[in-house]
Amino acid sequence: VALQFFLGARFPGGPRAWRTLEPFLLMAAYALVSAIVLPSLFAGSVAVWPQKLVPPYDIPVPLAPGAGNVTQSMYLLIDTALLAGCALCFARPGFGAAQVLRAYLVCGYVVVAICVLQLAHKLFGTWYPEWFLYTIPGWVIFPGQMIGFVPRINGPFSEPAALALYLCGTIFCCTWLVVRGLHTTLSAVLLPLAAFALACSTSTTGFTVLAVGGAGLMAYALPFAPRRVAARVLMYGV
Repeated sequence: VALQFFLGARFPGGPRAWRTLEPFLLMAAYALVSAIVLPSLFAGSVAVWPQKLVPPYDIPVPLAPGAGNVTQSMYLLIDTALLAGCALCFARPGFGAAQVLRAYLVCGYVVVAICVLQLAHKLFGTWYPEWFLYTIPGWVIFPGQMIGFVPRINGPFSEPAALALYLCGTIFCCTWLVVRGLHTTLSAVLLPLAAFALACSTSTTGFTVLAVGGAGLMAYALPFAPRRVAARVLMYGV
């Protein structure tokens, strides 16, 4: 995408794509600045849990700049560049956006299926391919996480919060398709399934993001959205 741009290609939908990306770009910039400034500014004065578990494992350590500040910032830059490039590609005339959306929804079904497998494994001891899903050495997985007698589900992610954030995106996507009247069988069926998987994660982070996002959708729909969209938001919200 960058090569096309520097060779003179232009994307008619580019300005709209950049406007859509503005909140993410601002948050990414804040994250990068904080990763550079805050560890040095508060070094030694704040206790934090280390990114990698090291002996004695059970105590926080003084905050200090480290390699994680660099590597995580690089990951964020790569993700941001990938998102911006994809947004510009999607803005091209004649781009098959429907196929991309269908692939995204199918990925949601895959994640939900893995969550169901994991839930059945924790409740009934059925087969679950941990050996295949959790092969990244840097991941710290706590498979025995429980809240009372309720098992916590992390699916194909490193922790329940990461699973919940992914499912929040899936839920928001399906909800938006439904309220805009563009829903298909894929999105209509995936919406309750993703909500069920999110509940199984028991992640307060996911519940909070879902609540804030739902409130934001209501705040947008009532004063700004077309009447038919506002009516659907109110109907599904109730």
